Amino acid sequence: MVEYSGPNASSLRTFIESIEVIKLDHRESITVGAYNAIRSDSNSFYVGDMLNGSNLVYRFDRKGEFLDSIGKIGRAPGEYLGLSDFYSDPETDELYILSGQDVQLYRYHKNGRFIDQREVPDRTQSFIKLGPQFWLSLIHISEPTRLGMISY
Repeated sequence: MVEYSGPNASSLRTFIESIEVIKLDHRESITVGAYNAIRSDSNSFYVGDMLNGSNLVYRFDRKGEFLDSIGKIGRAPGEYLGLSDFYSDPETDELYILSGQDVQLYRYHKNGRFIDQREVPDRTQSFIKLGPQFWLSLIHISEPTRLGMISY
């Protein structure tokens, strides 16, 4: 556990009970290029290699050991053009991958098996699942950010 006593420490303690540093497996075959999202559930950590990387989601156990990668770049069924965002659903053992490039939301089992995909509105860049609905953030450079909703 890491103790923090710097500026705003009391406000951080309102939201964070403890911090644990876990060193992720860093074998050359699984080097993550650049990431902008890390998600977790009770069993695993998921790291999205989105920026100049493989565009895969890497799964690690709670000790930091590499388990597998989920997703694949391409145009075949279950493959996508780019990784924009992802979500690990703790209730269903499913992982959702958003590809803004081909405006699709892909659903995988957490073991990496592709389940299905569905179209999302153009310019969707991020999302969150709340209950059975997905809330989408639709971004365009010349328009204000909008929110959309779909049910799976």
